[in-house]
Amino acid sequence: MITTLPPAPQRSDSVNFAAKADLFLSALPTFGEEANTLAEGVNAKAAEAAQDANEAAQSAQTALTAANTALGATAFKGPWSTLTGALNVPATVFHLGQYWILQQNLPNVAAVQPGTDLTKWVPLVAGAAPSVVITTDATAVPGIRYLMASANITLTFPAVLQKGDYFGVIDLVGDRTCKINFNGHKFRGRAAGVVTFNVPFSAINATYEDTARGLV
Repeated sequence: MITTLPPAPQRSDSVNFAAKADLFLSALPTFGEEANTLAEGVNAKAAEAAQDANEAAQSAQTALTAANTALGATAFKGPWSTLTGALNVPATVFHLGQYWILQQNLPNVAAVQPGTDLTKWVPLVAGAAPSVVITTDATAVPGIRYLMASANITLTFPAVLQKGDYFGVIDLVGDRTCKINFNGHKFRGRAAGVVTFNVPFSAINATYEDTARGLV
């Protein structure tokens, strides 16, 4: 709490100017100490708030990791090399030192090795989307972060999306020629069409919500 300062001296009040000036100046040291104490308290609260926010972010990351782990555990089918025949979603396998999530039903699981086709398998990376570098036009697959590494290319979103489908897109060229084709989907509630990266080296992270909001 800061003690209120006495009235400041006024030149128009020459009779009381000296007395008020002495009183006002004598109160300033106490005022300064109290102001500094208050500032220290505010700064401490700000630091606590920042720490709380960081802990909340870490908790969210932990929850996402747990969710990914649970998904892999409940649908785990074993090492890919031991599987034969048809394999349907949901399914997770172990191959090349990591876990992979099946994206599409496979009539013959042995015919599509994890790591060779990201439309069929995506790596299970706890808390992070796997990245794919593209240098030609491509159709996006949910759950992938695309790095656009050539000029004049277009990434097209799938015609059909499910709630929660995530897409990340980063412009690595920076010449305002890379494009995203929203393929009929809205972006944050507005019709989008084909969007050009007008801000060099910018990025979009979007998750599909519904037909009214589209990707948000």
